[in-house]
Amino acid sequence: MNTLFFRNCIVLCLAALMLYAARCLASTDYVTITLPEKVIRQTIQSTLPLHIDPKNDLLQGNLVLDSIDRFELGENSAQVQGLILGEKLVLKTRIGDQDFRLKVGEVRLPLTCNFTFRFDPQEKNLYITPHIADPVKGASQEQINKVLPVLALLNNREYPVSLSSLQAIQTKIGQRQLSVAMEPVDIQVSQSQLVLKMVPKLSKIK
Repeated sequence: MNTLFFRNCIVLCLAALMLYAARCLASTDYVTITLPEKVIRQTIQSTLPLHIDPKNDLLQGNLVLDSIDRFELGENSAQVQGLILGEKLVLKTRIGDQDFRLKVGEVRLPLTCNFTFRFDPQEKNLYITPHIADPVKGASQEQINKVLPVLALLNNREYPVSLSSLQAIQTKIGQRQLSVAMEPVDIQVSQSQLVLKMVPKLSKIK
């Protein structure tokens, strides 16, 4: 799993809601947007198949999240059950002063992954940690043996998702043409919903 998975989800949902939020700025210092679990799932579905970047020099090849069968939000967590596909996978390792390449080849494996979240308001980063469960029943032992070393490179590592570069939008309030950028100040994940609190940054367009 990689950070694009949730960055795409957040950015696509925000793009649809920022214009509405911009029209409500006069009465509040920040904007609160609640994204229901169903909306997030639909947004994720629209990005599939999704390339997985392990951000690790030890893994080469193509790895994708092909589909999801289950998506559930919990307290500061999310559970995703999906199908992982891989091709031309190669694991690199070093023993002593010798480099070795292990050809994994193709993999096709359904699995469950639990994500936990931590938002840093100073860095404007959402940190995501995947906790990959054992492969689901029905997977062949051959596929499990192939993919477990790959998953070990992705598992239990904290990945930053930068939210500081969310694109500004243009809107018109009265006769004024404005550019509206949203600065995230808090992100809360709870049962069946994700809540974002953002401070609007307004500037006039000449």
